[in-house]
Amino acid sequence: MSKTWYAILTTYMILFFATGYINFFSNNYFAKTPENVAQITRDYDSPKKMNWVAELLLEDAQTYQDENNIASQSFNIVLGSIVSFLSATVKQKQ
Repeated sequence: MSKTWYAILTTYMILFFATGYINFFSNNYFAKTPENVAQITRDYDSPKKMNWVAELLLEDAQTYQDENNIASQSFNIVLGSIVSFLSATVKQKQ
């Protein structure tokens, strides 16, 4: 195998682990549950401030969900790229 082959495979593996980490381990479960939102906002004295904080937390949870959806799609694309790269390598060797 050439240095170029190893460089391409290393790049794919870095992308694979980065998108896998974002997809499977970098989730904001804390802000997503209504119980945690209620517990956080309970300590604020005015209802206006409480509603504002709750709105920000829900917006943050939606942002993390959108990020997770993009990471999931990217993970699948990188996984497909790795498989096609390796199958092309096997086919070339035959």
